[in-house]
Amino acid sequence: MLLPRYKNRNRLIVMVCQECHHEYLGHPISKYCPKHREIKNRKPKKKIKQKEMNRIVKTNAFDVIERAFKCGLRGCKNIFLIKIYPRQTLYPKFCPEHRTEYRRKYFLEQRKQNGKKRKRRRKHGKSHRH
Repeated sequence: MLLPRYKNRNRLIVMVCQECHHEYLGHPISKYCPKHREIKNRKPKKKIKQKEMNRIVKTNAFDVIERAFKCGLRGCKNIFLIKIYPRQTLYPKFCPEHRTEYRRKYFLEQRKQNGKKRKRRRKHGKSHRH
């Protein structure tokens, strides 16, 4: 049986735990210190409820209807179309640009940074409008 080269050598380097940010001696591919290697000692991941991620739409229609919705993310004014099917109630709450959690966080960070820039401009008497 052939083993990868790094298995043959016992390389220990100083690593930083992703959970508690303490330094420990470990293998280069390890992510957690000995305390947090067991899953029960790690922080539980926050579970997202379906109601927070989805929109519930009840309809009595027998045909497929196309309806416009506003994005559920604060600060986003996009309007997107959804096809509403009979006997189905769960539909996306966010527009296609903000469907993933990462995109929503990034959008909010960018919005926060733009707000800080505007405050600095107003403070110094500069306006971005002409």
